[in-house]
Parts: sequence; structure tokens; C-alpha cells
Amino acid sequence: MKGLMISCKKAGELIEKKNAEKLSLPESFQLRLHSAMCDICRLYEKQSKLINNLLKKGLKEKSEPFSDTDVQRIKKKILNQNNS
Repeated sequence: MKGLMISCKKAGELIEKKNAEKLSLPESFQLRLHSAMCDICRLYEKQSKLINNLLKKGLKEKSEPFSDTDVQRIKKKILNQNNS
């Protein structure tokens, strides 16, 4: 079992890496195994994916940096998503 179980810190790193590029097979397996047992990391992965999707969508629509209003709107969407 040594080497298969990873910490939440390592899971967070893999979640962010997964958003940027494809994970290796061992990394993918480690993350899936950890996420199967860790509610917090599953929630973090869900939130991270949502934030990335909102940012990608926002970047496509905007040619200038996000305003404070944009940030507040994104935060509300994230909170609403978590409450549903």
C-alpha cells in the first residue's frame, strides 16, 4: 500500500496539475484512490474544476482583466454550486 496512498496536499497538487495537463497513469490512480476516501478533496476537486471552467469562459468573453464585480459574480456562482 506504500506509495499508493497520498496526502491531501499531494492530492491538491494533482488536482491542479490535472486542470493544466494530463496526469500519468500512476498519478491518476493515486488521485482516484485518495478521492474515493476523502470527502474534502472530492469537494476541492469539484470547486477547482468549476473555478477553472468559469475562468476559461470569462477569459474567452473578456479582453481586459476581471473587475471586482466579475470576481463577486464568480464567487456567488461557486457558492450556489456548492449549495445545490
